[in-house]
Amino acid sequence: MSRYPTLLNSSTFISLPSDDDEDFLMEELSVKGLVNVINNKIDNQLNKYLKICSYIRGLLLSVEGAKLSLKEILKIWEIRLLCLLFFSNNEPIELNLKNLKNEIILFKIDNVSILRKEVQLLIPELYKINKLRKQHGNSVSTDQFPSEVSISFKFLLLRLRYGPNISFINEYYNQLWILRSRYIQIDDDNEKIEINKSMENLSFSISSILIARQEYLTANNFIISIIFEIESSNNNNNNNNDNAIIGLKYISNLMLLSSIVSIMKINKEKQVQSPKILQSTSSFSKQDQDQDKDQEAQAQAQAFELTDKTSSDSSTVPTHYSKAFKLFTSIKDTYPFIKLIKVLTKTSAIYNDPSSFPLKPEEIGLTCEKGSSPEQVYTLNNFLKILTMVDDFLITGRILCSICAEFELANDYGEEEEEEEEEVDQITGQNIDQLLEKSLLKIQKNWWSNDSKYYGFE
Repeated sequence: MSRYPTLLNSSTFISLPSDDDEDFLMEELSVKGLVNVINNKIDNQLNKYLKICSYIRGLLLSVEGAKLSLKEILKIWEIRLLCLLFFSNNEPIELNLKNLKNEIILFKIDNVSILRKEVQLLIPELYKINKLRKQHGNSVSTDQFPSEVSISFKFLLLRLRYGPNISFINEYYNQLWILRSRYIQIDDDNEKIEINKSMENLSFSISSILIARQEYLTANNFIISIIFEIESSNNNNNNNNDNAIIGLKYISNLMLLSSIVSIMKINKEKQVQSPKILQSTSSFSKQDQDQDKDQEAQAQAQAFELTDKTSSDSSTVPTHYSKAFKLFTSIKDTYPFIKLIKVLTKTSAIYNDPSSFPLKPEEIGLTCEKGSSPEQVYTLNNFLKILTMVDDFLITGRILCSICAEFELANDYGEEEEEEEEEVDQITGQNIDQLLEKSLLKIQKNWWSNDSKYYGFE
C-alpha cells in the first residue's frame, strides 16, 4: 500500500486518451522503464511527451509507484508536468491507440488552463502531507510545501496555478527576502554566486508578471530600483574583474528590458493600437488586407533603413522617450541583443494570432540566423528601430517575457548549445534518485524551445 494514498490517486491526474492504451497495460512499469521511454527517439516530439505523461501516471499508480519515496515521486511528477506543458498549445497530433480499437483521433491541449486542474489537485495534497508532519513535529520545511519539493518544482507548480496573478508576486518577494537574508549570513563565495543567480532570476520572474499584466510603470520602477542598487553597490565596493563582468551583463539585461518597458508604458498611455490586431479582428476584404500588408512591409523596410547614427543621436528621438533612450544608450554588453534577436526569430509576438509569425533574420537586418557577431547584434542596437518595432507590435509583452525566460534559463542551465540529444545513462550502481535527476535534467533542456511557456501564462 502507498504511503501517500491521497496523493497517488487516479483522481489527482487529468486524464489523457493514451492513459489506458494496451501497450502500457502489458508493460512492467518501473523507473528504468520510464528512463527508456525518455531515451526513446521518436520523430514526433509531441507524441513522446504524451507517452511519457501516460507512462508516469501508470507508474505512480502501480505497485512499484507505491514503493517510491516522496522525493522520487515529486521528481517524476515534475517530469510529467513539464511534458504536459511542452505538449500544450501546439497543433493536434494523431493518436492510433489500441484501446480505441485502432481508431485514429486528433488530440491537443489548448493551453495551460487544462494543466491547472491537475496542479490544483496536487498542491493541496502536498500541503496536507506537510501539515501532518508539522502536527507530529517531523517537518523541517519553512513553508507549506514538504521539504522534498525542489525550488524548480515549487515554482513550476505555483506558476501553473497562478499564471500572471498578482498574488504570486508575494511568493517571489518572500523568496527574495529569504535569499538576501542568507546572502548576508554566509562567507562562502561559491554559495554567494549561486544566491546571486537566484536573485537575478527572481528579478526577471517578477518583471515578467508585471509585464504580462501590462503594469509597465510598476515594472519599470522595479527594474530601475535594481539597476540603481547594483550601481550603488559597485561604486561602494572594489569588485574583482569576474564580478564586474557578471554585473555588466546583468545590468545590460535590465537596461534593455527597462528601455522597452518604458516605450510600452508611453504607448499604452497614448493608446497606440496594433495594425495586426485591427486586421485580425476586422472584416477587411482580401484586397484590402493585401494592400494593408504591402503598406506595413514598406513601413518596416523604411524603419530598418535607419542608420546607426540614430542609436546615439538624441535629436532624432521624440522628447517623451528621452528617459528610455538614455537607458538604451547606457547598455554596454551585446548579450541582451543576442537574446532579443533569438526570441524575435523563433517566437511570434502575439499569442494565438494566426497572422503573427516569428521574424525572419533578414527582417531585422541579419545576414545569418544566429546573429552572434557584434556587427549583426548591433543591427538592433538602434533606439528608433526598437521604437518602431514596439509601435508595430513586433516587440510585445510576450517577446519580453520570453527574453526574461531566456535570461533565467541561461543562469540555470548555461547557454543553449546545438548538440545531439544525449541519452540518460543507466549505469550499474546508480540509485533511483540519480536516474530521476538525470532524466529530469534531460526534460528541462526542452525549455529552450518552449521559453514562451516558462512562466505558465499560456
